[in-house]
Amino acid sequence: MGLRIHFVVDPQGWFCMGLIIFVWLYNTFFIPKIILFPHYEEGHLSAVAVLCYYVFALFCMVSLLRASVADPGRLPESPKIPITDRIPFGQQEIASVAPANSLKDI
Repeated sequence: MGLRIHFVVDPQGWFCMGLIIFVWLYNTFFIPKIILFPHYEEGHLSAVAVLCYYVFALFCMVSLLRASVADPGRLPESPKIPITDRIPFGQQEIASVAPANSLKDI
């Protein structure tokens, strides 16, 4: 089974992914210079805490990339939705604007 990755023309998705990567890079390189390393040099933090920070940052990026390239699979043509999850026809508009507790009166 080969690696099947396809790229979709989705400028909003690319913008969101770029923003997430920017925030990750900012938090991985700039924030430790301001907060973690001065506390480490003063002896308030151990090296284990700094390493854990970078391990968690790596895990976040790996999970983001894995979720981005994962194949969500196909949905069946007519999925069987349980009756309790269905909204009766004609009430979709009401359900989208009405609070959850006001649907009891309908």
